[in-house]
Amino acid sequence: MILKRYDEIDDNVQNIVLQEFNQIPIEELLKKTKLNKQELISLLIKNNIEYDIDLNKGKTIKENKILIISDTHIGSEYENISYLDMVYEFAIKNNITKIIHGGDLLQSTMKHVKQEYIDPEKQFKHFMSVYPYDRNITNYVTLGNHDLSILDKFEKGINIFKPRKDIKILGFKRTYINWNDTTISILHECPKYQLEIPNLQTIVNLHGHRHNIKVSDTGSIHIPTLSDNVMSYGNNDNPYPGFLVAYIDKNNLYIEHYIIKSKIKNKGIVFTKHI
Repeated sequence: MILKRYDEIDDNVQNIVLQEFNQIPIEELLKKTKLNKQELISLLIKNNIEYDIDLNKGKTIKENKILIISDTHIGSEYENISYLDMVYEFAIKNNITKIIHGGDLLQSTMKHVKQEYIDPEKQFKHFMSVYPYDRNITNYVTLGNHDLSILDKFEKGINIFKPRKDIKILGFKRTYINWNDTTISILHECPKYQLEIPNLQTIVNLHGHRHNIKVSDTGSIHIPTLSDNVMSYGNNDNPYPGFLVAYIDKNNLYIEHYIIKSKIKNKGIVFTKHI
């Protein structure tokens, strides 16, 4: 299993964490226990251990504008690589160099997987061959339930990402990014993985998994899918694949919604917030 629930972590490992946290550097503790950062944080929260909030910090992004996608489901019957190509063309044209991915990069072996990619290793190799590359663009990925499913079946898959320096795996279920001195979170439903996740103050919470845009006044933003598997929940839906663009201007955060039909169409600003 690529990710352990806190109740699956060996007692000896838990004891090492309890005894040596704050005694040795975090990176050394992670190597010694073979935990990842999210598993370590989960144990600390479970045991009511105070820790430096810096441990929660993810990648830092300084660019003023970021592009946000989710649920590409590469390897499924609904994958559409042309959408990814269009997004990259848009990013290059608009000088956007950072893409946030809200999870479910891959399909795994779940329903609607293409038969030629039912083998996890073949699906990973397919992903590597079709996911666009531009040396100036970096993807920051929070893995979702489909990603964790395929990694449970093929743990070596996490190493397949390594040659792609443009793909940065932030973690699982919920992660954070520091963006221009603010904090945003990225979430993707993973009910099976019972990790304790810190709840930090953020300017916006981005959600994968829903396959359709949904925006709340509180800053909870559900990202549309970038596949042909669009979910519909009501008459006010925008049942189209698409993506979001977020930018900061004069101490205000703006999020624009773009849909993809035969071409990209700007649906306008869907969220604003003074920061």
